[in-house]
Amino acid sequence: MAELQQLRDRVEELQAENERLLNARGDGAQSGQHGQTLYIPRERRCPKFSGRSVGGSLSIEEWVEEAESCIRSRHMSNHERAMFLYDHLEGEARNEIKYRPTATREDPAEIVKVLREVYGCAKSYVLWQQRFFDRKQKDNESLFEFSHALMELMEKIKMSKSNCITNPDLVLRDQFCENVNDSTLRRELKKLVRDNAEWTILDVRREATRWVEEGQTGRDRSHRTVAHNSEVQYTSQCEATLTQTSELAELKDLVLKQQAQIDMLVKHLSQPHTKPPASQRYGGGRYRRAPDGRPICIKCEQPGHIARYCQASRSLTSQPTPPPSSGNTSTQPLPPAANTSSLPLN
Repeated sequence: MAELQQLRDRVEELQAENERLLNARGDGAQSGQHGQTLYIPRERRCPKFSGRSVGGSLSIEEWVEEAESCIRSRHMSNHERAMFLYDHLEGEARNEIKYRPTATREDPAEIVKVLREVYGCAKSYVLWQQRFFDRKQKDNESLFEFSHALMELMEKIKMSKSNCITNPDLVLRDQFCENVNDSTLRRELKKLVRDNAEWTILDVRREATRWVEEGQTGRDRSHRTVAHNSEVQYTSQCEATLTQTSELAELKDLVLKQQAQIDMLVKHLSQPHTKPPASQRYGGGRYRRAPDGRPICIKCEQPGHIARYCQASRSLTSQPTPPPSSGNTSTQPLPPAANTSSLPLN
């Protein structure tokens, strides 16, 4: 009986221990379920490439970079990568790969190579070099924008012809230093480059930005002072110039008037002195005169007398008018004018 009781007690202890362990395991599982969080990475969307050069579209290099980033986030096989690239093509770019051999369509490296050959940089590296070396900082263009434009042109040169520039980083840095707008900043950057030959365009741009931010206030004050002095000097110069200009204008008018008088005198002296014709008034007088100076009668048109002493007009007045005849009438000739050379002249 005693052994049986011991066995019963032992069974009860084991059951109690078992229940305790089960309860502890259940609490741990529940606490683990509530505390564990599973994060699923969001898939990155890959844009499609059509090969058309429209506003806002990606270039082939930009699209390849985006596609490779999406492929890296998805652990794909080589065939799956080729299918992924082909699925994200459209238009003429998709047709370009579609009609290629099967070996090309199933190889992602070959797909990228074909697209770069067809839709890559069509311009020659000489043209991109010319644009790169002619590029200067524009008005209202920041240092960052200018440096980004130079970097983009350098990438175009590299894509057109690799290894055509031996030290692209140094050339990029020197081009940035040589073509900033501010002449004082150019001198400072050249000095910094001479002291630090290993600097890149990023180092030079950082120092240029710091120099602009720190020296802007002082340069504004000095610029205002210089501008005021220049304005005062310019005003005085303008006043002196206006005075000289007015004096010169007066002298010029005087010389022109004198020249006009001289020209008129020369023209008058160069004309031949001829006597006025008989039909014109002599010297602007009251009567017409013959070339020899004798007056011409305005009634009988004969020289040697004037109308007041004209005998022809008197004889015509005293002669009776003949009666009109029924037959043919003929005009009788007028008697010749009397010789009135002895009459006094008026």
